[in-house]
Amino acid sequence: MQDRYAGDIGDFGKYGLLRVLCGDDLRLGVLWYAFEGDDKESPGDGGHIDYLRQRNDGLRGCDRDLFDRLSDLVLVRNERSLAAIEGSGALPPDSRFHSETLTYAPDESRDERSAKRDAWIDESLSAVETAHVVFADPDNGLPIQSVGSLDDAGPKYAYYDDLIPHWNSGRSLVIYQHASRAGTVERQIARRVEELRRHFDGAPGLMVLRWRRTITRFYFILPAPTHADRINARVQALLDSPWGQRQRGYQTPHFELVEGVRQASASREAASDTTADILAFALELADAADAIALRDYRGDHAVERKADGTFVTPADREIEVLLRDRIAERYPAHAVLGEEQG
Repeated sequence: MQDRYAGDIGDFGKYGLLRVLCGDDLRLGVLWYAFEGDDKESPGDGGHIDYLRQRNDGLRGCDRDLFDRLSDLVLVRNERSLAAIEGSGALPPDSRFHSETLTYAPDESRDERSAKRDAWIDESLSAVETAHVVFADPDNGLPIQSVGSLDDAGPKYAYYDDLIPHWNSGRSLVIYQHASRAGTVERQIARRVEELRRHFDGAPGLMVLRWRRTITRFYFILPAPTHADRINARVQALLDSPWGQRQRGYQTPHFELVEGVRQASASREAASDTTADILAFALELADAADAIALRDYRGDHAVERKADGTFVTPADREIEVLLRDRIAERYPAHAVLGEEQG
């Protein structure tokens, strides 16, 4: 997390989620993964604050108190920093914070970096020792194979060794993840869910929420057994509130459930979508499929014969992948039966 992002539209969703999950009985601990980034790398980052100027927009109705606090911080006082967020009341009262910067100097040896990261992890355990829910807020999210924990970009990721001690101490975890360009969002989530289950005792009760505004982000929620019922109920309450509803001017809810509480998600969709909504969505899918089919119409494309003797083209397969991804995105609890993938 970097100061320049403080108070942007992603933060609004992030803090809103944490306020709902913690309520007034679970103490929050935040691992900022504070990172001294280079503005030259992404000069436009941190600019998504126009939502604060649109007070009549549906976003404010999700949490008016949070919206107004961030508006005062960003637009009135022009204080965009983690320290300002900590003192703003944007996060639940009595929250604990680990704000120590985790950045490597170019001339540091790997041993020096390892010692620095180990010390940062030890300090994180002390900083949030009395927390019930620990939120990990790295720049990018969980690790990728191409970046090691001691590489220059290592501080931008939350590694499993950072988080397992908190889990073993009986704390619930909420982990931020920035969507990448490596495959569809659904496939990225599926891969991470598999990893989380491998590292966190099967990750019982794991839930994944997707934030849909501006840049796709998602949150992995691993409730500790002692918190599971409360956190599960609060996720459902969030999905039933304006946070989880499609509001005027938006094609999708602000938050969507991707993994966990499937039955509740299905009933919520059935209650909120009319027949006309479903028909309109089906027509959108038909138009998207038409675009691919017309693009390849009468083109010189490879045609394969399947085992049953019928033919299939690359466009056929591309269309089915598109339809599956779009349906999973809109209706994560729905199953799909397709001609090419079954």
